[in-house]
Amino acid sequence: MSQTSSGASPVDLARHLEGLNLPASKQDVVRHVRSKGANADEITAIERLPDQEFKAVADILKGIGQVDAPG
Repeated sequence: MSQTSSGASPVDLARHLEGLNLPASKQDVVRHVRSKGANADEITAIERLPDQEFKAVADILKGIGQVDAPG
């Protein structure tokens, strides 16, 4: 299973994002994943996202991939 550089699994993150009311700010996303039982690595991955409004779960996961991309 692939993980982000912070150790968070994209599959687990997607599961924690289920039920998130969109659009959502980064702070809303952090609160939501915490309420869904996300671990510290998953929360850190979300906290590293840019401070913006997300319109879709795919945008959040893509953002995590960009933050964690090498180089």
